[in-house]
Amino acid sequence: MTTNENLIGKALLQKEMNEFLEDPDMLDDFGVDYWDEDNPDILHWKITILGPTGTFYEGGYFLIKADFEEGYPEKKPTVRFRTKIYHTNVSQYNGHICISSLNNWDKVKEKPTMKNILEDIFFLMSFQNAQLGYPNEITKEYKDNLKKFEWTAQEWCRKYANVNDYDDPKNFYS
Repeated sequence: MTTNENLIGKALLQKEMNEFLEDPDMLDDFGVDYWDEDNPDILHWKITILGPTGTFYEGGYFLIKADFEEGYPEKKPTVRFRTKIYHTNVSQYNGHICISSLNNWDKVKEKPTMKNILEDIFFLMSFQNAQLGYPNEITKEYKDNLKKFEWTAQEWCRKYANVNDYDDPKNFYS
């Protein structure tokens, strides 16, 4: 990877962030900033998502971290929930997100933008995809006992995604 290619990747990320911040429709549900506001680095994003209305996550305030490698967009970003969320498509251990726009990164010529990825995440918060979910007890519960799943998802939302203490480390995956 040449220095010029790294600069192009960083310029693309800055352009994506700026476009995102200029889109009032996106800003209704999302916030985007540098992960460390005191030490801005375009390779590390802090994203906040409001739980979609009418879902198990309504009223929640979720923190997501996106890390980009030198060589973006050819190299896939690491995007994961920092806020604990009870969801079939989010690893219960580290917050990694199972969505096609990330899973198929190496298979597609035209790479998705962060806006595409965040729209996919927002959609996933509205509609679980248990068929592509992690094979764990959360997915099993969603399939076998939806009422219990719904109660637990809402309880986790109240416990971990509270707007008043969303940035408390106790609410994060390790």
